[in-house]
Amino acid sequence: MDLEANHNLNIRRSSRIIGICFLFMFFFGVFAEFVVRTSLIQWENPAITFNNIQSNLYLFNTGIFAWMVVVFLDLLVVVAFYYLLKTGDNLMSLFMFSLRLLYVSIKG
Repeated sequence: MDLEANHNLNIRRSSRIIGICFLFMFFFGVFAEFVVRTSLIQWENPAITFNNIQSNLYLFNTGIFAWMVVVFLDLLVVVAFYYLLKTGDNLMSLFMFSLRLLYVSIKG
């Protein structure tokens, strides 16, 4: 396999990884935000929120797990974006990598 074909294969592989990760991040994020959070949190009454979390501990833990999956997938996106963009401009891709990694560390 020549170098050009290998390069195209890596670009396609990185692009697929990014797309699949974003798709799963969307579904896990929507689940954690709109299914778990809206059903457990009552912004007006913290005592009701506490009781909801205690009575639905499995749902609460599932929401935390969903957010952890989103953070892990975001880390995969960071690495895949770096490999995708490093062939164009290595310095710019390293800069993007560091900023996105900072974003994931603040978000997660």
